[in-house]
Amino acid sequence: MEEKQKFGVQMEEKLKDWKQKIDGAKQSVSQKEGDYLEKYAGDLERLTEKYDAARYSLTLLQKASGGAWGELKEGFDKAYDDMKKAVTKAFERF
Repeated sequence: MEEKQKFGVQMEEKLKDWKQKIDGAKQSVSQKEGDYLEKYAGDLERLTEKYDAARYSLTLLQKASGGAWGELKEGFDKAYDDMKKAVTKAFERF
């Protein structure tokens, strides 16, 4: 398996894990009492947007060829790191 395929498989698994964490946070927040959901709804939406951006970047990366792959990999790495930081920071507040 070439580097591009290995990387794609690894990132698919990592994104799947992060998606489960985001979904778990949404479920946890939705079960809280009072205005907890309203307070963190915006944060949860941003987490979903960050995940979607990373997912989209991975899709573009998997379709890329040759030299474009290197450039798109940098874009994916940035999107993935942004999502990871946002999720970690949000979990500290929840």
